[in-house]
Amino acid sequence: MRLWWAGAAAIVIGCGGHDQTPPSQNKGPPAVEQVTLAITTSGDGAVHGDVDCRGACTQRFAKGSKVALQAVADSGAKFAGWGGACSGDSCALTLDADTAVTATFTRPPPPPPTHRLSVFVDGHGSVRSAPSGIDCGATCAASFDEGSRVGLTPVPDTGYAFSGWGGACNGAGGCVVTMTGDANVSAKFDALPPQMFSVTLSVSGPGKITGNGFDCPGSVCSMQIAAGTTLALTPMPNADARFMGWSGCSGSCNLTVTQNLSIGARFENEVLALAPSDGTNEIFLAINSTQVFYWRYGNGIWGIWSVPKSGGTASLVSSACCANKMFVADDSYVYWSDWSGIYRAPASGGASQRLFTRSSVNAIAVDGDRLFWTEMPYYAGGVGAVYSGSTSGGAVMQLTSANPTGGLAVDSQNVYWTDQHEIGRVSRAGGASQFPIQCGGCVPWVVRLDFDTIYYRNLDGDTWARGKAGGDFHQLNTGNPRSNNLTHVDLDVNAKVGYWPWNDFTGNSRNGLFKANADGSGWTAIQTSSDALWYSVRVDDNYIFYIHTGGLYRRLK
Repeated sequence: MRLWWAGAAAIVIGCGGHDQTPPSQNKGPPAVEQVTLAITTSGDGAVHGDVDCRGACTQRFAKGSKVALQAVADSGAKFAGWGGACSGDSCALTLDADTAVTATFTRPPPPPPTHRLSVFVDGHGSVRSAPSGIDCGATCAASFDEGSRVGLTPVPDTGYAFSGWGGACNGAGGCVVTMTGDANVSAKFDALPPQMFSVTLSVSGPGKITGNGFDCPGSVCSMQIAAGTTLALTPMPNADARFMGWSGCSGSCNLTVTQNLSIGARFENEVLALAPSDGTNEIFLAINSTQVFYWRYGNGIWGIWSVPKSGGTASLVSSACCANKMFVADDSYVYWSDWSGIYRAPASGGASQRLFTRSSVNAIAVDGDRLFWTEMPYYAGGVGAVYSGSTSGGAVMQLTSANPTGGLAVDSQNVYWTDQHEIGRVSRAGGASQFPIQCGGCVPWVVRLDFDTIYYRNLDGDTWARGKAGGDFHQLNTGNPRSNNLTHVDLDVNAKVGYWPWNDFTGNSRNGLFKANADGSGWTAIQTSSDALWYSVRVDDNYIFYIHTGGLYRRLK
C-alpha cells in the first residue's frame, strides 16, 4: 500500500490493484461567519470605542458581535449626529449583518469682525444707542458687529437743548452709523435761555414788600423772574403800622418760582382815626360785622352815622333818632330808643320805622330776630321790667319785673340786666327772676357775656367776672383805683378778655384804655393819656373801637 498527498487530502491506495477510499474522518469545528462594519466620519472629529476611526474605516467582526461607538469632536468642533445604523447621541450595535455608520461633525463659522463706536458729549446731556451698548455719560464707547446699523439718540438735561451731531453724523436730525470700521460721533448740547415767570406783588395798607430786587410800597409791582429762582420776600410795615398777613404766600414767604405768581401783603395802622374830632361826635358806639355806628350832634349835624371798619367816608344812617342815645346794630338794621318808642333803620341808611311805642326805655339789645329792652319809669313808685319783641315789631312780651339800672345782655338761653345792687337773669321765654350776682353796696351799670362768664362794671369803675354757674369773683381792673369821679362807664368782651375805658376827672388816676383776662390776670394799659376824655369801647375779633378826645378810633387788638 502506498500513500501520497494530493493537495490537502491524503489518498490511500490499497494493494491488489484496487483503489480504496478511506472511511469518513473528523474534520474539526466549522469556520465562524463574519460581517463587515463600515464607519465614515464627516468633519472635524473621530469615532472611538470598539473601533478607532477618522475618515473612512472598515472592520470585520464575527456575526452577532456587540459594538459600542463614541463620537468625539475635535477642539472647536461639535458632534452633529449619527447616521446609518445609529441615531441620536449614542451608538450601540449588534452586528448581525454588514453595517454602515456615519458620524458628522460641524464647526461654527468664525464670528464676524467688530468695530468700535465712540461718542463724545459737549454740554449737558447724554446719548443712548440702539442696539444697547452706549449710554454716554456713563458708557461712551462700545463694539458692534461689522455691517450693523447703530442708532444714536440725544437726551438733553433740563435747561439744555440738543443742537447737532459731529463726526460720523451731522446736522440735528437722526443719527444712524453703519459699522464698516471704527467710528466717532460727537453730540452738542446748548443751554436754553432761562424760562421766565411773572411775579406780581400787591400791597394793601401802610407798608411795603422788599427782596429779590423788589421795593414795592402801597401799589402793584411786577417783575420777570427766572424759573428756579428762590424768592425771599420781607414785609416792611411803616412806623405805627403792623403786618397783618400774606396772600399767595405764608410764613416767611420763601418759595421757588415755578409758575406765574401773585403775592399780596396787608398792613394796617396800629391806630386809625375813623371819625376825627369835629365837635359833633358823641360818646356812644355800636358795631356790626362791617360798620361802626356813632351818634353825632351839633353844628347842624345830628343822628346816627356809620363808617366802614376799614376806614372811609362817614354816612348818615338816620336823623330821626337818639333822644336817649342808646342804640345797637346787626348786619341789617340799627335799633334805637327815645322817650316814646323803639325804632329801626337800614344799616346802610334809609327811612326809619317805629317798632314799638314805649316810654322809659333805659337799655336795648338785639340777638337774632329778637329785640330785648328794659324800662324803668322815672316817676315815684315806678316799677320796671324786662321785655322782648320781634325785630320787625308786633306784640310785646314782658319777661319779668325788675329795677334795671341800664345794663343789658343776652345769650342763647337767658337775658341778663343790671338791677340796682345785683345782676338779674330771666329766661328768654320769660319766668321767675334769678340773681346770680349780688354785690351789696355796689351799683352795677354795664353787663356783658360770653359762653360761660358774666362780666360787669360798677359806677365806681370796678370791673368783675364770674362764672354763670357761680364760683369765684375775679377783679379785672386791678391796676385802676376805684373812683367816684368817672364820667362814663363802659365795658366790652371778646375772646375771654375784657376791655374798658377809664376817665377820672380828678387827675389822680391814669386815664386811658385797659384790658384784662377773664380770670383777672394780664391787666394791661393799652393806651394812656393825661386827659380823661376816654369813652365807649366796642371789640370784635380784630379791632378795638373807642371814643377819645371826641374822635372815633380803631386800634388793632
